[in-house]
Amino acid sequence: MRRVTGQTKNRLAIIRKYNPALKDLNHIYPGQKIMLPLRTKAHPPSPAAKLAPHSTPPVTGATTLLTADSAFPAVEKWSMIKYILGEIGAVVTIRGKYYLPLRGMGQLNIDCGKIPLVEFPDRGMVFIDFRNQLPDDLIRLVRQTWKNIQVLQIDPRLSAPEILARLIGASNSHEMHRQKDPLKIGSPPVLEIRVDWIIIPKTAFATRPHKNLALRIRRDDGPTMPELIWNHALVQGWELIDIKGDSLIKSSPEGIFTPRPVARLSSQSYLELAADLFQKMNLEIGRNTDLKIFDSRQDGFDLIIKVKMTIAKGEKKLVLSNRQLPNQFLNILKKNYTEVITPGGDETKRSFLSRSCQALGINHETGSFALPLAAKGDMSDLFIILSGIKITPDTGRPFYLTDVDPGEGINGYLSQALGILVITY
Repeated sequence: MRRVTGQTKNRLAIIRKYNPALKDLNHIYPGQKIMLPLRTKAHPPSPAAKLAPHSTPPVTGATTLLTADSAFPAVEKWSMIKYILGEIGAVVTIRGKYYLPLRGMGQLNIDCGKIPLVEFPDRGMVFIDFRNQLPDDLIRLVRQTWKNIQVLQIDPRLSAPEILARLIGASNSHEMHRQKDPLKIGSPPVLEIRVDWIIIPKTAFATRPHKNLALRIRRDDGPTMPELIWNHALVQGWELIDIKGDSLIKSSPEGIFTPRPVARLSSQSYLELAADLFQKMNLEIGRNTDLKIFDSRQDGFDLIIKVKMTIAKGEKKLVLSNRQLPNQFLNILKKNYTEVITPGGDETKRSFLSRSCQALGINHETGSFALPLAAKGDMSDLFIILSGIKITPDTGRPFYLTDVDPGEGINGYLSQALGILVITY
């Protein structure tokens, strides 16, 4: 030990450091190969070098260290790259030296201040040679000896996403690719947004809390993304990152956009649900009223039945009943502009409300509705998608009925920033 390494202390620690595959230091057999560092005046190997080398014929080569200028891209671009790498759990080392043992050739000393190191969550390592300092033969030797260590020569003039795509593409923990179609985030209400790149973890190395990243390149100087929208996406597992040039754009604070509870229709029964809706529209509601079917002055006899609920809109009247009336009665009522609706066996809340609106001649449509967060600019590419009924009353603004609560944050933004009223049922 003293002859090879020049050291007598901490012998077991040194053996363990250079032979991580050795499980029991008390059982070493004749003929077994053990790696030891050569005698050198340099500093001891960094604790980060804990990977077992593979047997490969040596290739000669030498490093060319920087003597001037920076080894990194522009300050803002490099800060963005480090931030995004940090968000996926990668560690960037830009100080100190990394000692990389090479079988039969001693060790390679890499100055991380000139050739930075990125260590990914899967413990894969990438040295970034922005200035093409390392010879090709030496890069091949590193790749052949250390299967989880790579050296990438990257042009620092590339954009931050392009540099990130090369770095992350060399890892086994994450993948990064361009996103062509709009990204849909979450279950209803769905956040749909145009993004340029996405970064997602690979299942095998998802050791950290699952989080995806979406990079959006800003094309104008319009309003930034509201923080409450950013928070909503984060809860759904997506971090939205806006980029303008080489800079990160922070989300704007809520400001005047405060959370607001969503209005809700009564849902004790289908009839009460419709009554609550029409009451919010200031229509006349009648409960447990008498409804005349036959009149003695015209028919020679009177027939009056008790109905659960009536709604009047102009000359039209809607009767909501739990009992099915005879077809003869229904035809007579229709001639008097009175429609009777009874919930069916396979009726849904949406279909019952839609039929009720149709009977009163209320302008409405059902389906999914994409609500843009802005009328123009980058924010117009971001939508909240709600499913339900859009009602356009004769007076006042349209509003949306939905069976999914968008949450107080989203509802507050829709109401205060866009003037959109949402009611759940």
